[in-house]
Amino acid sequence: VSARRAQPHRAARQSAAASQHGHHSATVQLDVVESVVDDDGASKVRPLAQLVLADIADASAGVPQVEVTFSVDRSGILSVTAVDKARPDSAVSVTLNKPQ
Repeated sequence: VSARRAQPHRAARQSAAASQHGHHSATVQLDVVESVVDDDGASKVRPLAQLVLADIADASAGVPQVEVTFSVDRSGILSVTAVDKARPDSAVSVTLNKPQ
């Protein structure tokens, strides 16, 4: 699942489904990263945050469905929310200020 930060003057929102890779895992870990291009043109991945959705129902890999939503407001603040579709009360989220 990926999303790009919108320009500071444009708000954006995108959702996608994700799941765990291992069988019978009780958690789904989501690493939020940003791709940045250095002055020399080299592209690097910068970690921003990590979300862990716990108490996922026991199931085979790929079965649990987690909805991940990325929202960027007009100020460039990124919010990421993850929810187990089987348990809507399981939401975890993080809000990140735009980089300086």
